[in-house]
Amino acid sequence: MKPTATDTPLDLSRLSVLVVDDSLNIRKLVSEMLRSIGLKTVKQASSGIEVFEILKTSPVDLIIMDLVMDPLDGIETAKLLRQGIDSPNRTVPIILITGHTERSNIMRARDAGINEVIAKPFSAQILLDHLRHVLTQKREWIATTHYTGPDRRRHTPAGYAGPWRRASDAETAAPADTEVTAMTQ
Repeated sequence: MKPTATDTPLDLSRLSVLVVDDSLNIRKLVSEMLRSIGLKTVKQASSGIEVFEILKTSPVDLIIMDLVMDPLDGIETAKLLRQGIDSPNRTVPIILITGHTERSNIMRARDAGINEVIAKPFSAQILLDHLRHVLTQKREWIATTHYTGPDRRRHTPAGYAGPWRRASDAETAAPADTEVTAMTQ
């Protein structure tokens, strides 16, 4: 049986993670979950504003952030990280945790450049699975006028026959010449 990505051990001990939530109890809980799965450096922030203060002096490898916070919520914070002129780290992976999993919130999170969304409540195993996905399934970085973040396409379905819109698509997965001719006629 071929090993899967979840079977491969993942060394998390060198990662630095920032947990952002306005609830001290949630910050403590998530921090303990992270330590239980092998992380040694876990920092905490209580607001989106504090994220920027921490990132200016202390780099992190990943941010785990709540959606509902004041004065900046998780999505607004992600937008500023991704598109802000003075952003301390545009490309830091972001996992959003939320109890508000309405489709509109998921779409807003995706469009803000958030890598993953985890629904509350969640277990340490779910958190580990999302960490593993973010760390091992790298997606192309997209920077346009209207969007900055990881490629929103999580995968290309087998047999995809639609238009190839990015230069990297043409290099890696362009259809054969005969297919291009058929698509343009």
